[in-house]
Amino acid sequence: MRRGGTRVSRAEKSEAIRRALLEAAVTVVGRFGYAGASIARITMSAEVAQGTFYNYFESRDELFSHLLPEIGKLMVTEIADKVRAEKGFAAREEARIRAYLQFLRSNPGFYRVLREAETFAPEAHREHMNNMVAGYVRALRAERQRAGAPRVSDSEIEKMVYMLLGARDYLAMRLSVSPQRAAMAGGATDDETVRTYMRAIRGGLFDDVPDRAG
Repeated sequence: MRRGGTRVSRAEKSEAIRRALLEAAVTVVGRFGYAGASIARITMSAEVAQGTFYNYFESRDELFSHLLPEIGKLMVTEIADKVRAEKGFAAREEARIRAYLQFLRSNPGFYRVLREAETFAPEAHREHMNNMVAGYVRALRAERQRAGAPRVSDSEIEKMVYMLLGARDYLAMRLSVSPQRAAMAGGATDDETVRTYMRAIRGGLFDDVPDRAG
């Protein structure tokens, strides 16, 4: 098989199909929920035969066990790529929330995948949340070191992480990615949402130390 003039290996083709199934599952769950996300709908969305599904997952439940953790890791990678070049805690945190909102708009099914996983794929939800918390804790510990804020303890950082993730979650629910719900929420744009979020951050987190670039 060739792609863009270059030969695609069997492993690359296999990974591409698996990724297409996961992305299709996000779309289908986003539209029909986990309960309505049948293998037939997922394979139709992925444009592969139903039999192909079983080359990658033993069952629908097995796919669901991988769905949120794997798509969540892709989200974290996208956010990290957009944060890396920023200087200073405030700039990096603003880049994080902006990238998160952009990811939701690019992947409108993700929010429902996340919310319903707690009921339909609880272990996957737990794995995803553990990944999110651990990664965010590492990021804020690095911010603490850059800012020279030893008074901010590890315990405080963990609590801050849950607060920040909670804020993201409820902002996503309020905007709900769709234009209709954004209008119901008062027409808030991403820029307005980010400004409001950062106003709260600047007034609280690491407020007793200067925002040093680096």
